[in-house]
Amino acid sequence: MASKAGQSAMFLDPEERERLKSEVAAAELDLAEMKENQAGTGCLACGLDNDHANMLLCELCNGEYHTYCLNPPLKGVPEGEWYCGT
Repeated sequence: MASKAGQSAMFLDPEERERLKSEVAAAELDLAEMKENQAGTGCLACGLDNDHANMLLCELCNGEYHTYCLNPPLKGVPEGEWYCGT
């Protein structure tokens, strides 16, 4: 059985947890804004605005990605709507 001191070392204190949650939320907003501002300027993974035949446009955020820049990469352009998942 672990001591109480050992257990507390495994967990964040409430203030630190809230600070980190705020930082993550701010970073997610920054990413969403960046994607919105960059829509139409190229692949958000590699930054290149080329090979449009293999470029996907997310139906939700309008972010652009090459099929081969995704993780995992796609073999081709899927039929129908596509969502980047972010």
